[in-house]
Amino acid sequence: MDWKQKITIFSFILIPIVFVSIGIVYYFKPFTTQPTSDPFLKPANELGPGGHVLIENLTAATIVAPDRPHDPSEAQNKEVMEKMKRRRVFQIRTNSQGLRGGELGKKSGYRILCVGESVTFGWGVEEDETYPARLSVELNVEVINAGVPAQKPIHMANWIRLYAKQYEPDLILFTARPDWSQPDPWNNFISSIQSAQKTMQPIPVGLILPPISTFDPRGLSNLQTEKEQLRNRLTNVPYLELSPAFRNRRPNKGVIMETQNNIQKMISVSTGEIIAQGPAPRLEPGKSALAEQIVQAFEADESLYEPLMFDGAHPDKEGFVIFAKEVAKWVKKQGWVK
Repeated sequence: MDWKQKITIFSFILIPIVFVSIGIVYYFKPFTTQPTSDPFLKPANELGPGGHVLIENLTAATIVAPDRPHDPSEAQNKEVMEKMKRRRVFQIRTNSQGLRGGELGKKSGYRILCVGESVTFGWGVEEDETYPARLSVELNVEVINAGVPAQKPIHMANWIRLYAKQYEPDLILFTARPDWSQPDPWNNFISSIQSAQKTMQPIPVGLILPPISTFDPRGLSNLQTEKEQLRNRLTNVPYLELSPAFRNRRPNKGVIMETQNNIQKMISVSTGEIIAQGPAPRLEPGKSALAEQIVQAFEADESLYEPLMFDGAHPDKEGFVIFAKEVAKWVKKQGWVK
């Protein structure tokens, strides 16, 4: 047998092995690791304990987040994240001032400064899909995104006190709900908004209350208290509650959650069918507020999702369209923008 025959025989043996190996890697990916987030936050002690801001001059930082309703503690647990099947990967850029987006030019017209947490930042969506970016299009004015994930109301108020005026805003939109991890969340929340209002006088400050997901038992349990507190204690600050708009404009698809007799039920929006159900857990810090059966249903079927929301806290691409349109309509109603 000459060398040419040996090479031919070897090729016939090797080629199938290569293709089988490629198939195994492609379908089962036994040697790949789950992606992880790039650093994108840094401490900001000047904002108070736990304060942080975005790292400046990021060009394409990758962020990996759960792509289903979850408790925030799950995203902070490395072992849980490694086992989680549903993940959302997106990229961000920041400018030299540590704001999401490109460099700011010289002010040339009406300018809105959106201060907030991850909803304002645009968690899970691309830069042009965030609510500040869409609001700019709706109103045809400049809108600056000063949102920072996991920012607390007190940190937002301190950021406004220290930095907001340098952006020469004509309007501040303060987007947040009370931080229920605080011993006295309402005093903290009210004082933060009042501080922002005092700092920026005579520039108006409006409060935006982000929509509450049907898969957020904690948020839903506090909703009535929020209404009473806002009505009784924040009479001089205009505010917009977005939960009703999201309920009223929900498309006829996806799933929602309802709780009846302490049983959480995942229900098909289009058919009313109960997809999964289980006993509602006690609302304890650091523990999931969703029944295990609900969580497992999401993990087992990646086609299940809540319309307009993607992770039990944040609007998706479609949700931010409604978000921006409602805010734009409200801002015009207030007479802030013609």
